[in-house]
Amino acid sequence: MKYLFVLAVVMFFAMLIAVRYRKQINAAIQVARLLRDAREGVKEIQPASSIRDPMAAESLVKCAGCGTWVPENRAKRLQTGDLFCSDECIRSRSVAGR
Repeated sequence: MKYLFVLAVVMFFAMLIAVRYRKQINAAIQVARLLRDAREGVKEIQPASSIRDPMAAESLVKCAGCGTWVPENRAKRLQTGDLFCSDECIRSRSVAGR
């Protein structure tokens, strides 16, 4: 019986504290929900960010004319095997080579 009385007194004080600080308790609950939602949002984004961009996996080659690095599929290859970034760079190289 004594423990039941102590429990009732503790519950009474807990209710008084909850009523007195309800705005702060509500704010703490909202912050906890915000953090949980942010954490779940990060978990959802991570698998999507692990998908590699096909352009990112492509190797780069250095232009023989100006030294610019370009993706290999965009580079212009001459019969000599030299790689250039653009037609202008090829023309400038042929003019300089004369």
